[in-house]
This record gives sequence, structure tokens and C-alpha cells, in this order.
Amino acid sequence: MNEKIARAARSWNPVFPGRKEVPRHIARTCRAAMALARYNDEEPEECLCKACKINGIDEQEIYKAVCDFESE
Repeated sequence: MNEKIARAARSWNPVFPGRKEVPRHIARTCRAAMALARYNDEEPEECLCKACKINGIDEQEIYKAVCDFESE
């Protein structure tokens, strides 16, 4: 799951042009989860709930969006 959160976080990022796999609000929330994970030295999945609360998004919406990714 952590890899899928990281992949979603790269969507709509100018460093990865053309990658628009999830809606912007999902990507923004996943980037927040990644930042919280780095700051707290935790896994992104552990920080996803807090990132969702900060951005006012239902956590199930994130899971639904990122679980559609193909396994790489």
C-alpha cells in the first residue's frame, strides 16, 4: 500500500510531467501522507488517516483510487 500511496503522490507533480493518474485532491493528500511519514519516521499508510483529516477527504476515497493501480 505504501508504494501505491507514493505513486499517487507523484500525480500532478511538475517533477513527473504527464502523470495524472488520480484526481488532484487525492494526489495532494497522498503527498501530505508522504511528508508526515518522513517527518514522523513512519510508514505512509500509518499517516494517511491524519493526512485525510487535514485535507477533509474520506480515507476510503483514497483507498479506492490507489487500489485501482496495477501491481508493478
